[in-house]
Amino acid sequence: SITDWKILRLGVRNRLLTRRDTGTFSWLEMDTFFDNRIEKPQIGSFGSLDPGSFSNLFNRIRWSPLPWMQINLGTQTPVFDEGFSEVNLDSTFQPNRDFTFSVGNRHISGVSGLPAGSTAVSNNLQFQDSDLLYGSARLRINDDWAISAQESFEMRTKQPLYQRYSIDRTLRSWIASLSLLIFERNSQND
Repeated sequence: SITDWKILRLGVRNRLLTRRDTGTFSWLEMDTFFDNRIEKPQIGSFGSLDPGSFSNLFNRIRWSPLPWMQINLGTQTPVFDEGFSEVNLDSTFQPNRDFTFSVGNRHISGVSGLPAGSTAVSNNLQFQDSDLLYGSARLRINDDWAISAQESFEMRTKQPLYQRYSIDRTLRSWIASLSLLIFERNSQND
């Protein structure tokens, strides 16, 4: 069964457009919004995962100063109710048509309600405080073949979390990939 959930989302969206090469190009986009939870879902024995009536205040900014460069900033802060703060910053660059790379950082704090720098374990069932660095790169060898790599590293625990190395073959409407994935959790690898 699906539980009832009624939400009122209030926000503002701004877009700055410019003309480039006889076309319209979105140069800067900004969304700011929050949710008022009129009726919250009850999830099994957990009840409601967020006891407040309001969500965090969200800001999403996408800046594309050049056609080959994009910077994204996403934040959420507890303005109306208690909660956690999150800041996501990532950049994507495509210096030529065959090579693309991205780098980013995701910082989450205030989840556990403990002071910053505390080593105690959070009681939050969804996630814990985090400072994650990540990056990816993709090199197109020709029209049919490409190789790519993705990495993520948790700064708080000084541990790599995820690695993915792929060889991709374009089949026109589909892409076939052969990938090696490595997940690292505590002292156990998958």
